Amino acid sequence: MVLTEDGSLLRTYGQAGHATQLHDPNLCHEWAFTHPFALVLTRPAIQARFASVRSQFKGAEKLMLPEWAEDPRYKEKYLPNAQEEFSSMDHAYFLSRPFYGGHFLVHEVNAHNNTISGALGVPKDYAVYNTVARLGHKALQPPPHPHHAYNPDDDDTAYYPSFVIGRRFGVSSLTISRLASSMIFDNPYFKTKSDRSSFVLGLSLKVDAKNLRVPGYTFKNENGWAYSRKAVGLFEQYFHSFKPDLLILDKLFTSKSSNSTRTFTTLENLVDAGLTLKRLGQISTFVSKLLVSNSVPSLESANNQYFTDSQLRWLQTSPSLKSNHRRRNDPNSPTASSKPPTNIPYYVIKKRNVRCQAVLKPSDNRLRLTNQVFDLGDYVKLINNEGLLLPPGVCGYVVGLNYDMGSAKIFWDTAMYNYVGGSKKNDNDKLIGLSDLLDIDFVCLLNLSNRQYFVE
Repeated sequence: MVLTEDGSLLRTYGQAGHATQLHDPNLCHEWAFTHPFALVLTRPAIQARFASVRSQFKGAEKLMLPEWAEDPRYKEKYLPNAQEEFSSMDHAYFLSRPFYGGHFLVHEVNAHNNTISGALGVPKDYAVYNTVARLGHKALQPPPHPHHAYNPDDDDTAYYPSFVIGRRFGVSSLTISRLASSMIFDNPYFKTKSDRSSFVLGLSLKVDAKNLRVPGYTFKNENGWAYSRKAVGLFEQYFHSFKPDLLILDKLFTSKSSNSTRTFTTLENLVDAGLTLKRLGQISTFVSKLLVSNSVPSLESANNQYFTDSQLRWLQTSPSLKSNHRRRNDPNSPTASSKPPTNIPYYVIKKRNVRCQAVLKPSDNRLRLTNQVFDLGDYVKLINNEGLLLPPGVCGYVVGLNYDMGSAKIFWDTAMYNYVGGSKKNDNDKLIGLSDLLDIDFVCLLNLSNRQYFVE
């Protein structure tokens, strides 16, 4: 079927290719059937289409494979044979009963039923093991929560809303929020190198628009922002040095004029209020030195979570861990050896006819541990060290979660491994900070508290 040149009539063709008769296209819906191979096109359009196909042949876009199709994680594979995946004396980790995450040593590969056999290390005392595994979650009590009254005796788990801090220093909560943010004023009078191009008046403890915060100083929950004792200490030094100037800022921020939201956005408003350029330069210099002298960390996502100093200190000085750390690092101890002994006595049981899915090879960590979920306090095991100066198989507690980098800070239950990434010496009497701990990728860890890859 082909339309005529003017498109008014439809010409049908017989089997021999000769035109039979002309039809009105508006009546085609009344036909009982049509030739499925025919195209309703004008003759010039058909010729132009064939010419374009001959000149430039290009595969259909829907038939082209996307880039991610070459990724081995998305390619369809046949289940590998046990003999291809494992060999005798391979080290792996067990993902089933009786001990999830236990060390598994392959002894034999059964080709006829595609299973493996080997030895599994199981703790002798489950009660002791469970007590050690729960220490991380126990250290989180009580969780960070905002206090509605400032008390100097509060520990570092206490966080205070802005109105509590404002009441302490005699300013509004809006002023505290602005001083905690990145408040920068450009200098339109900048001409020479001796002049400042901008004035930094904020402590940069949070950036609400980008959902960023400084860990250990600010905290965000469903009720808004709160500030720790460290942040209150910064405010104390700030108000002690420049309280009259900060009261001028507070007056600008809380102005009742109709255009109050605009009165503090330019440097001219500050100058008109009585703050000279020289004084603003002194404030900006003080703020920079204050952040450096207190070693304030850089901004991170507000979703990142970390232990406080007191929680980490409790975990380090816990009696069971402390005695265990000293026993491991004491060269005169009868348990000291070239390999660090485990904190719980283990015995070995033989497992036969184990499915390959129930055993995790260290080299498969990036393929099998991609969607794991972690919480603060979880007890984890290092599956693949990937170049780190840590032996695989060591266990520890999640004390920091950085979702931007996809990594976690781990407090290992072997003391000497906690000093691998820090500058402090291996000394049990010195407390460890979060900066001393290494960042470990999520895919290198197996969560023992939340068993997400358990195989029946």
